[in-house]
Amino acid sequence: MFSYKSNQSAKVEEYRSSCPTRKLNFGCRASNYSLTSLICTTIFEGYGFGLFGKLQRYQLYGIVLFVWTLVLVVSPVWLCHFRCGPLQWAWRSLTYRKKQPFDKLATGD
Repeated sequence: MFSYKSNQSAKVEEYRSSCPTRKLNFGCRASNYSLTSLICTTIFEGYGFGLFGKLQRYQLYGIVLFVWTLVLVVSPVWLCHFRCGPLQWAWRSLTYRKKQPFDKLATGD
């Protein structure tokens, strides 16, 4: 049984390392959550389009597809130019009590 679990763990790690979104670490996920919240509140709340409760379920599928596509396109492009998301950068800067490098050129990544 132990070897079975070890084998399964190895398969999971192999999958994770081959996954195209493996670069999306905690800070980028936190930034993605914030981006998703910003987009969705703009679509649904009163300061934006105010569509809360006005759309049918089938119409919401289109919004979900739009938001997911936007986040999955923007995040890798962002990570090509920057080390991490803006929230992770702010969190690290606060944690280390000094401004952390933000772009990849500053760190040589």
